[in-house]
Amino acid sequence: MTARIAAAGLLLILASPAAFAANEVYVELLWSPTPADAIARSVAYQFVADGLHDHRICVAAGGDDADVGGLALTIRDANGVSISQVRHDGFRGRKTCFPADIGTAGAAGMWTVDALLGDGRTGRAEVRVDHRLEESPLYLRHDGPYVAGRPNYDASIAPAEWVGKLVWAMDVDAAGKVTHVEVETAEGVGERLRERALAAGWLTRFGPDPARAQTPLRWRRTLEFAPD
Repeated sequence: MTARIAAAGLLLILASPAAFAANEVYVELLWSPTPADAIARSVAYQFVADGLHDHRICVAAGGDDADVGGLALTIRDANGVSISQVRHDGFRGRKTCFPADIGTAGAAGMWTVDALLGDGRTGRAEVRVDHRLEESPLYLRHDGPYVAGRPNYDASIAPAEWVGKLVWAMDVDAAGKVTHVEVETAEGVGERLRERALAAGWLTRFGPDPARAQTPLRWRRTLEFAPD
């Protein structure tokens, strides 16, 4: 599956979860834990190392349980210094989310999260980390979020049906609050994901911008689904 950034909001081209390649290790970072029955999740571009946030690291190495030899998670700060190394011997490959052990020290900037399976496969993700959210350039930017809501997959949809398009838009006020979410386009499988897109919109977080008092920000996100 492939992904690319579009100038207006975010455009992702995704395949069905069933198309997940056997040799891939997927690492995703969440702003906060996702309830088991949630239809959307809060994907983080930003972590805050102040000891007050319950950020999560999610790892998947296939859709079914398998003997992958456990999992080791290593987090390094912007200078490459190791912040934590945690083993999860019970990890079996199915997507699982773990607490992000980022501590309260380390150099601010882009941090790396490395996932190493016992069978030798690896995955990596990067995230901006600051000690105060108000110091983050992602929080201070005016044209995009530091946390982007993402619809959860619907396992009841057959793999062959993951074809279509989904576009939803958010209005954001001067304080950074999402005040309105609407689906602009829903084609194919996108029609069945409407409620998930709306839920994702409300999970999206933006920093403040006084200029939005006159003109609220409208930020769009697009998902296009296609088989590999």
